[in-house]
This record gives sequence, C-alpha cells and structure tokens, in this order.
Amino acid sequence: MITIKPFRGYRPKEGLESRIACKPYDVLSHEEALHIGKDNPFSFVHVIRPEIDMNEDINPYSDEVYAMAGKNLQ
Repeated sequence: MITIKPFRGYRPKEGLESRIACKPYDVLSHEEALHIGKDNPFSFVHVIRPEIDMNEDINPYSDEVYAMAGKNLQ
C-alpha cells in the first residue's frame, strides 16, 4: 500500500502570477518556448522546457537539461 503525505505547494509572489503561468510542456513547441521565455525570466517555461536556456544542439532528454530544470526551479 502506498503512503500519501501532504506537501506545501509553490505559490507565486503576488503580482507575478501572469508572468509565471504558461501552457503545459506538451503543447509548447521549442520555438514557442523560446519566444515565451526570451524576455520573461519569471516564466515557468524555464522549468518545464529548460533546454531553452542552453545550447541549441543539446539533447532535451540529457541529464544536463534535467539539472537545469532543477536549478531554474530554485
């Protein structure tokens, strides 16, 4: 049997909600993610599509990309 434990969710700072929110990763193309994240460092797209902050030729499934997602979440 599994155990489900409560956790505290992340909440954006007041006033930043519209700058943080973005579409889900599976409906954003790489180009759309680049466009959204280009001028908005607050966008959650930097967490769900972290390859936009890396070299263009990086494999989006590499360990470095997942590490960047963790860094961007912090």
